[in-house]
Amino acid sequence: RYQFGYYGFEPFINTIKGIIVLSVSLFAFVSAIEDLLHGGRDLVVGLALAYATLSTVGCFTFALLMHRYAKRLTLPLLEVEARDWTVDGCISSAVALTFVVTMLLQETAWNIYLPYVDPLLVSILVLVIIPLPLRTVFEGVNQLLGVAPESELDREIRKTISQVARIQKHPIDRFHLQMMVQGRVLYVFIQILVPAEFVVDRVQELDQLRQKFAAAIADLHPFPEIDIVFTEDPYWLKDGQ
Repeated sequence: RYQFGYYGFEPFINTIKGIIVLSVSLFAFVSAIEDLLHGGRDLVVGLALAYATLSTVGCFTFALLMHRYAKRLTLPLLEVEARDWTVDGCISSAVALTFVVTMLLQETAWNIYLPYVDPLLVSILVLVIIPLPLRTVFEGVNQLLGVAPESELDREIRKTISQVARIQKHPIDRFHLQMMVQGRVLYVFIQILVPAEFVVDRVQELDQLRQKFAAAIADLHPFPEIDIVFTEDPYWLKDGQ
């Protein structure tokens, strides 16, 4: 049923996770604003400070581990997981900071403002971290729609393909290149227009030429899926009739 593999599930899962985190963040922001407009909320510190501190350390530790493994394994799914743990760590740290500020203000003349500390910090925190889930959703939706790779990678691949095409013993008139990113995979489709004097004795020569293009792309991306088509007729190129 999935003849091109299961790579599409990665951006799909990331998009759903991003929407969930974004929804929770927006709900927290709206709730905090409502509390600010209605006298704030009372806090009871107690053991909650210890829990919030432990939660903060745990969340940021997992975020760091996930980020390292995402870089090492080149897995977008883990990178999104790292962002989620970062968001959780920020929320926990805001809760811990709220408790600390509450303890410091309890015996001062500023204690009348204590009910506003929690919703104020939550509001500020949500505004700071909201770009993380937004980025996750944006990237996931783009990949589901077949977006091209980042502009820098796009330029590097096109430049590399042009260099490989120029140094071949077989003449190449021009080529048309299409790319899209889906999860960890970069799909590359290359149509190569060859002149009439382009002559090969065996299909193996074409495979060797394909291998040169594939090796050049593999140096720029760890998970490429590459299709290369040769044609003499410009009609079959996507960019011209």
